[in-house]
Amino acid sequence: MSRARDYAGGQGQAKAWSQVKQTDTWAMNDSFNISSGVDTGTGIAGMTVTTNFNNVYYSAHCTNDSGGWGHNGCIDDVTTSVYKLYQMQTDTTGAADSARTQSVAHGDLA
Repeated sequence: MSRARDYAGGQGQAKAWSQVKQTDTWAMNDSFNISSGVDTGTGIAGMTVTTNFNNVYYSAHCTNDSGGWGHNGCIDDVTTSVYKLYQMQTDTTGAADSARTQSVAHGDLA
């Protein structure tokens, strides 16, 4: 398949993304194909996609701004309609909220 055809068909393009603020008052700053987000605990946010993924084998990634200390981010609890963002502060090895948490998901939509 040529690159032009690949691009035109949407293969490889992000199917959902979000940027949320978990500190102070939780807020979704911007998103694509995310119908809602919810703060489910310290360092945890649940993202609900507008158009479901075809299966649970899509690739989702998370990163964040650390505010001066190390932060690790990961995705877990994946379904076709929801994925959760988890953040951990590396200097305390505990869950921590981040001022800017970004996620992106690639895969086939239903």
